[in-house]
Amino acid sequence: MSFETIAPSVSRARQLTEMVREEIAGYWRAWQKLPRPLRVAVYGALFGIVFYPILGFCGAGVVKGSIAAAIQSSIGNVSAGTAFATAQSLGAKGILMWLLPLATAVSAVVLVELIAWLHDLVRRIREWLSPPLYAKIRTEMAVLIKSIHNLIRLKQKQA
Repeated sequence: MSFETIAPSVSRARQLTEMVREEIAGYWRAWQKLPRPLRVAVYGALFGIVFYPILGFCGAGVVKGSIAAAIQSSIGNVSAGTAFATAQSLGAKGILMWLLPLATAVSAVVLVELIAWLHDLVRRIREWLSPPLYAKIRTEMAVLIKSIHNLIRLKQKQA
């Protein structure tokens, strides 16, 4: 087989690769234009979908080798009405299969939006305060945090 016979195939493969790359880039640009809460909700739901089998509560009971199995082995007999019993019941009924992705999606949106709000608040306070005053507050906060860490270490040594 010579280069002349495979050259057209290689050229075509490069063209197809470039077309696919451009197509993916277009989808990514469209995805980035969606509102942040929607994108975060999708990421959160995907995390819940991936985490569900690892968690280990399913219709047939607790999955061997899962997080739920490790928790159950440490608990022993599961009492009715406990969080573990509730999770087992939701898993057996198939409710946990859709509830977990929903809960992780909502939690992700709330967490990300709270962080964004706090970040914006800090930015506004920083703009409002004069630079020397902001630097002084930041220095004093660092001293306060260091003092708290030292107190914690001292308490740990005393215990």
